[in-house]
Amino acid sequence: MISLKLRCNSIKKGVPFMAHPFSFCSILCFLIYSCTHQIDPIPDTCYISEDSGVYVLCEGLYGYNNSSLWYQSDLSNPPINIFPCKNNGFALGDTANDIIKINDSLMALIISTSNEIHIMNSKTAKVIRSIVIQGNGHFLKKGVILQDSLLLVTDLYADIVYQVNINSSEYLPLINQQLCAPEGIAVFGNTIAVCNSGYGIFRYKEPYAGTVLFYDIKTNTYTSVKTGLNPQSIYYSLPSNSWLVLYSHITSIKDSVGGITEIEANSLHPIRDHKETFTGRGFYDTSLHILYAISKKGIHHIQSQNTMLKDSLIIPAITGNQMYGIARNNSNLYILNARNFMVSGQMLIYDLLTNRYTYSHEIGINPSKLLFK
Repeated sequence: MISLKLRCNSIKKGVPFMAHPFSFCSILCFLIYSCTHQIDPIPDTCYISEDSGVYVLCEGLYGYNNSSLWYQSDLSNPPINIFPCKNNGFALGDTANDIIKINDSLMALIISTSNEIHIMNSKTAKVIRSIVIQGNGHFLKKGVILQDSLLLVTDLYADIVYQVNINSSEYLPLINQQLCAPEGIAVFGNTIAVCNSGYGIFRYKEPYAGTVLFYDIKTNTYTSVKTGLNPQSIYYSLPSNSWLVLYSHITSIKDSVGGITEIEANSLHPIRDHKETFTGRGFYDTSLHILYAISKKGIHHIQSQNTMLKDSLIIPAITGNQMYGIARNNSNLYILNARNFMVSGQMLIYDLLTNRYTYSHEIGINPSKLLFK
């Protein structure tokens, strides 16, 4: 009530108080609103189910510091935004680009503009520590687990793959040659595979742009294999003993089309190249050995067989929207819709048994990656 008294005393002298009934009501409503919204403290952590659920990482807009991490407990519940909670004093940071499962209780978030790697407890959604890559000229992009405590992270600007110890927070360049704007990364056996995107239109003419670098950990040898322009994701296919490289079309280059380059794992020779308007984003189901990929046409179901690459369009594109991320859990396909890349996106859930959308939830700007607990 002190604030109300001070505000009333500021009304000009000589003007009857009741001449300002609207002002008085507005002030009173404002004070009541302020009080009711200030008494609820921001919780230190968001309470989530420890056993199940899915995390959704949203990139946000570059330079706007509006990345977000969401958690959904089950299909019908709307997702909750994790980082409005204080989270041990950590903010998410600007331009979040990847979320990686470390083990049953830990996960890592890669924050590009902030050059940060958050190590989080996946059961409580709480940040344990944050590892910062020091210096200028970095843009952390994608990651993969090499061993239990070692995380590999690509640096798009510095042309480096870092080896990060998640326990000690120490990091060092593991690979710093034959790279050109490295993005997607994968590990199988003793081989680390790195996609050299060439940063799309900006560096595509450089020697190692549009290649995948295969690094053998045991022999310390490097092999670069040419793919289509702008390779962004790579997956190992066990049935065909091959690497599947998703590359994106570059709209500013005439006749540029995305596609898949398949590379035989032993010889590291390209087997075939399949052209399609892929965006470079996909999800490889390691239990069913199916690659789900996104193109201008919609969602594709892809299987590598001995003599052919079987590509089927299973879900048409959403007119006027942009499918931006995808993952499968049981019979449900989770599709992340970025809409026009400037507004809040959607998480759509598609039932593969009934071939229909069953749920739709609002989510942050540019949702791009899912991680199931």
